[in-house]
Amino acid sequence: MNDALLDEIKAAYEKLGMACIRRCFYLHEESGDSACPLVVLALARGVVEKDDPGIRIDGGGNLVLDYFSSQFSESWLYGYLDSFDSVENCTRNPDRAYMDGFAFGEKVRQELSPSEPPE
Repeated sequence: MNDALLDEIKAAYEKLGMACIRRCFYLHEESGDSACPLVVLALARGVVEKDDPGIRIDGGGNLVLDYFSSQFSESWLYGYLDSFDSVENCTRNPDRAYMDGFAFGEKVRQELSPSEPPE
């Protein structure tokens, strides 16, 4: 699953012409749009659209987080986000799904070299 999912993410960035970013879900700038891999994948799958305000919300109300929680698991999603955003494993007793998500997030971060959002 992970290799196919990574390939789908890469294809989504290419198709949408967006840049990869971390610690931010979606950023619209005059120079072009940037999105985290989950947002770009949700955009490519037609789950959300660029003008949907729900893709900019940090937290549990985010449409993208809700979608991927249902596709994988909440634990996998937290592991992925922690790793992709370069947060140390912050779960005291991580389960298998968290660790799988954490490993995938690290792989995605290494392969896509995301930029940091502007301050």
